[in-house]
Amino acid sequence: MNASSSTRIGGDIGPSEQLTLAGGFPGWRGARAINRHICTVAMVASDVSACVLTFGFASLLNWELLPTLPNNAIPQQSAGAFAIVVVALLVWLASQSHYHRRIPFWTELQHLVTGACGALLCSGFLMFLMHDTPSRALLLTTWSLLAVLIVVMRGTTRRLLKRGGFWQIRTLIVGDGEAVPQTITALSSEPGLGYDVTRVMRPQDVQTDGEATCWRSLLQQQHADLLVLAPDRDQLPSPGLIDSLVRQRVPFAMVPPSAGLPVLGFERTCFFSHDTVIFLYRNNLARPVARITKIILDLVLVSCALVVLSPLLLLIAAAVKLDGGPVFFAHPRIGARGRLFHCLKFRSMVTNSAEALQHVLATDREAAAEWAATQKLRHDPRVTRVGRLLRKTSLDELPQLFNVLRLDMSLVGPRPIVTKEVDRYGDDIAFYYETRPGITGLWQVSGRNTTSYSHRVQLDTWYVKNWTIWHDVAILAKTIPAVLQRRGAY
Repeated sequence: MNASSSTRIGGDIGPSEQLTLAGGFPGWRGARAINRHICTVAMVASDVSACVLTFGFASLLNWELLPTLPNNAIPQQSAGAFAIVVVALLVWLASQSHYHRRIPFWTELQHLVTGACGALLCSGFLMFLMHDTPSRALLLTTWSLLAVLIVVMRGTTRRLLKRGGFWQIRTLIVGDGEAVPQTITALSSEPGLGYDVTRVMRPQDVQTDGEATCWRSLLQQQHADLLVLAPDRDQLPSPGLIDSLVRQRVPFAMVPPSAGLPVLGFERTCFFSHDTVIFLYRNNLARPVARITKIILDLVLVSCALVVLSPLLLLIAAAVKLDGGPVFFAHPRIGARGRLFHCLKFRSMVTNSAEALQHVLATDREAAAEWAATQKLRHDPRVTRVGRLLRKTSLDELPQLFNVLRLDMSLVGPRPIVTKEVDRYGDDIAFYYETRPGITGLWQVSGRNTTSYSHRVQLDTWYVKNWTIWHDVAILAKTIPAVLQRRGAY
């Protein structure tokens, strides 16, 4: 159900919804518990099925494709080692809350990749101790396949649970102000989590019973499974309200005001016997090991990409040259720490592009307004025929691979800007200066030219404040469908 279409803002509770705790849904808590257990069992069964399928495929691969292996079958000790490591992997995933908590896709995938890599190392070590010599290719294929199958099986299981009405979490949001639409947008951005916002109520519209709200009764009245508190900065819930929710054992979540905070850059520290929590901010990009890891990843991937893409690069260079003018276009851009560098592209514009732009801006008001808002023109008369195709497919950016080799740029980061755009970042330009600009970035996979410039700045800032290597991997993975679908490219 679409959250925006099913949400009722505030308002009084109608007569048909005036249900008391005694006269409401007597099996409300029991039904919730049953649904939760069904989902847990289904997800565990999904992962076990993926493991069984993986072992069957590995056995078939060993028998049919690798006949030179000893005994032409997976030895007993190999099967035993596989079973031991699989159990350990499932226990580790359970410790990461995979079977009783809803986890966003990219976090879940990160855990699976980490678990599969650990399982690969552990299974190889166990087989070495057992004096078994399995094929390295077979081990790598087996654990890679397991990670893929778990993702596929989980997705299928969630869809089946959703059809059966077990996966949805009917959510009541209590809050007011900007926090509410931001919460709804966040919950709706991950359909796989199953959150279905059924109603939004303002704090003042929540009915009370004497001095305390009967929260269980409220959830029953609203046919909700989960209460989400989304207060504004000046409306933080009182400790008494939180205590009443805990005492009544009401399933609830809280969305603390966090606009602009590095939400993934904090480390939480709790103190025994105290209600105090300290959130320590860590700047990942300032860590030498993290910077070196990012550079190594860039150089390895770019070197491989240049080898694979060299025929395509030569073909595009020839097409651009036949269109007249130089092959490459080097434009001064701002890099890390505000240092200027020449950003390389395949030339996609006419050779007198500067004069052509000034003419368009002087004679076309709509074009001038569009340029002022986004620094882009959807119908840019400066773009050549070959250049239009290159821009639509983002192939004009490929020469920036050489910028990465020169360490002027990174594979992932904020898109490089020109000097005139610095003022548009305001104080947030400090975040831009903190890392090398990227060939792709969060803005590229979030709509690109269909988003406003202020949203672009917000995305660049979020990326820097919350940077991890895994975020780079996720953005690279999301870049492929974004380029193929040509989202926001022109």
